[in-house]
Amino acid sequence: MVGRFFQGDGTRQMTATAQDRTLKLVATAYGAAIRPDRFDDLLQAWDDWFDAMIDDSAQAFAEVSGVFDDAIDQADHLRDSAPRNVLEHSPVPTVLLDGAEQIVAMNNAATNLFEEAGLDPARVLAARQPTAEPFGNSKHKTFRLAGGAGLRSYLAVEAPAYAGIAADHPTAQSVMYLSLMDWNPAFAREVGQRLDLSAAELRVARGLLEGRTAQEISGDLGRSLPTIRSHIKALLLKTGARRQAELVQFLTILRQVSDVVPPVAKDAAQAGFEQIELTGPAGRLEVIRYGSGRPVLYFTTSSLPEETEAFRAAMTAAGFAVIAPVRPGFRGSTAWAGDASEGLLDNWLDMLLALCGPNPLIAGHREAGVLAAQTAARILAKGGQVSGLALLSTGAPVSDLTHFDGAPPSVRRSFLTAHVAAPALRLGYQTAARLFRNSNLGQDQLIRFFHKDSPADRQQLGNPVFYETTRDILNFCFEDTDQIVRDIEVWGSDWSADLHAVTKAAPVLFVHGSQHVFQPLEGIKTLVSGKENPRLLASEGSGQFAIYDHPDRVAQALSALGR
Repeated sequence: MVGRFFQGDGTRQMTATAQDRTLKLVATAYGAAIRPDRFDDLLQAWDDWFDAMIDDSAQAFAEVSGVFDDAIDQADHLRDSAPRNVLEHSPVPTVLLDGAEQIVAMNNAATNLFEEAGLDPARVLAARQPTAEPFGNSKHKTFRLAGGAGLRSYLAVEAPAYAGIAADHPTAQSVMYLSLMDWNPAFAREVGQRLDLSAAELRVARGLLEGRTAQEISGDLGRSLPTIRSHIKALLLKTGARRQAELVQFLTILRQVSDVVPPVAKDAAQAGFEQIELTGPAGRLEVIRYGSGRPVLYFTTSSLPEETEAFRAAMTAAGFAVIAPVRPGFRGSTAWAGDASEGLLDNWLDMLLALCGPNPLIAGHREAGVLAAQTAARILAKGGQVSGLALLSTGAPVSDLTHFDGAPPSVRRSFLTAHVAAPALRLGYQTAARLFRNSNLGQDQLIRFFHKDSPADRQQLGNPVFYETTRDILNFCFEDTDQIVRDIEVWGSDWSADLHAVTKAAPVLFVHGSQHVFQPLEGIKTLVSGKENPRLLASEGSGQFAIYDHPDRVAQALSALGR
């Protein structure tokens, strides 16, 4: 694992100390992905590595990129061989019991579950009720638990403690996995869409999730036992499970994940937007549509295509019909081998324009403003028309990386690393995604971390609406962490050629928060100074939440664009 990097004007071999620091960073990242309490250790490792490697030289960073790839490989071996806390590797709430069935230990996920429900773990477990028959294996026992907020119910699967537990918890005799098993319409829609289940198959899946046998489900539903077994066979085929026990385990884990990271509402009548699907040679493209009137082709990358309820209401009230595609590789859209934005434009732009009709307004939020400018320029180059271009919290094009010299440390690292050592940032986002899905504690840490350098945004997190907005956005962008790194690289690039091409033919409006730390307002002010086009709408006191702080004002400004 030897690489070269530049320091000042000279070149030298990378030192063992530098290698060790890189390896420590990667190993710490793996640890934090499993144990949220190591998050601060990860941040410190990032600081140490960045300060030692970069020395204000992009070339230095580029030269250690290959070494970083090697370090990731080495950390894989370390992770497989080094002692580890097996209990915390369980992604679901897990409790260890001794021979007297007393609690020995719980992982973070179980602790959070009981705390959030306001339950005493010992009392709940003592009152557990066994299900009709074992969980597919005579060594496994299944129980129903109840109580807590809303009288939620849980399924508990108890199995003998395995060898990996003994090193850390020698008195543990059994392992109990907990999962929510209450059925609700939101989860029914989620599991039905994920697995493409019929209504009958959904009813059988519900019975299995709630711990019922095939005979019990037959009696509950008034269907013959052979019919129920045929539905179970179909469920096995659709999930890839080999046995009914694996199928039930799959459903319980899916239920747990669904509760930790709830899906975006699918019901158009309730959600205030419609989901439609375009099909073509490149597969499927999910598109969000809401409002009626003037067409807007609206792009997002790391934020949700449907945005918030308040933003949708403001755009609808302003007389817009918003068409927002879900890029390839995200949610219901077919993955694309290369960059998702390029795949969207190369394969779907004509169909999107057919939905919008002639002369649409093109808009993009945050880094998707670059995609919006590219789209508008491409439409114009083909002889089409656009009524305007709106860049929401996007910032000005970046001519060179010194643009970020005065940015907060986390911002500077993100943009610089995306350009010159993408593997490092990919690891960071992969770790963040694992940490986010590990527990509610991990979610909270990531939500606050992504706003820690922005006073305006950090202040807003006390508002539950903004907190949930950030949580939903992170959940969405973590679907493809490699793509997010590519998006950050584009966001910190010089896309002025596309912008200038649009300004020659259509009005352009920047909407930006005065305290936006990812892309400071000063760059836009310099760009628009002394010009009629483009224009700037500055939201005083706002950061990245500018369009959410004042959605009505933003919608009205867009309504005046090109009129």
